[in-house]
Amino acid sequence: MLKRESPDSVAETLQSGWQANTPTCQNVTIAAGETKTLNFGNSLLCTTGVTAFSSPHSVTYRPTSTRPSQKTIIVTLATSSSTPVTVDSILPKDGQPFTIVSITPALPVTLGSADRLAFTVVTQRAAGLGNATATSPYFNIGTSCGLITTASELTQVVPLTLKRVLLELQAGQLRFEALGIGIKQINVQVFSLSGKRVYTSGWVENGHEWSLEDINGRKIANGVYLYVTTVRGYDGSVRTQVKKLVITQ
Repeated sequence: MLKRESPDSVAETLQSGWQANTPTCQNVTIAAGETKTLNFGNSLLCTTGVTAFSSPHSVTYRPTSTRPSQKTIIVTLATSSSTPVTVDSILPKDGQPFTIVSITPALPVTLGSADRLAFTVVTQRAAGLGNATATSPYFNIGTSCGLITTASELTQVVPLTLKRVLLELQAGQLRFEALGIGIKQINVQVFSLSGKRVYTSGWVENGHEWSLEDINGRKIANGVYLYVTTVRGYDGSVRTQVKKLVITQ
């Protein structure tokens, strides 16, 4: 709604529940005392019927000088609306230390009445940047009913999915990172081929770095070893992988 309040001023009045998206809207001419209703670039705040949750509560990025660090965040939207709601965009909130690599399923997506859908959002912090931790709420979510500006921690835990364990040697440190969804912690153990335990990390945050020292703090000898990576999910389940490791220093 626009109303001319003086010969040189025009006031824009937003109805309850709306927010301005643009600092300027249209060039209009309004006579003194005249009132006009116009369409502007404003959006309705989505305050009821749609709820967003995210998991995990926080993620830590540890890029190296040559490799970016990727983390997967699950965003679940639930609608209690009697009409369909379309999800148009999922964007990082201001100040988040990552960019979005991919969103699955691809947007836009329409949720039906009383529907629920989980999005897999792969995020990345570029190579050469320092370590950083992101904490929920991560995203601004644009929908057909407006903007969801907050997302709380998902109360329904995402089941653990382990794809593989990535190993990378960087500056004398061997980095173990479990790739998948719903990963909370990892436990790395290294054994000689005779079965003697050479190293154990205990339960640590995903992306653990090993300095190639044994449990007594001595550099391990060149040779072939077995490493066991156990991954614990937020749902309490665990997955284990056993593979060979060749050390040449």
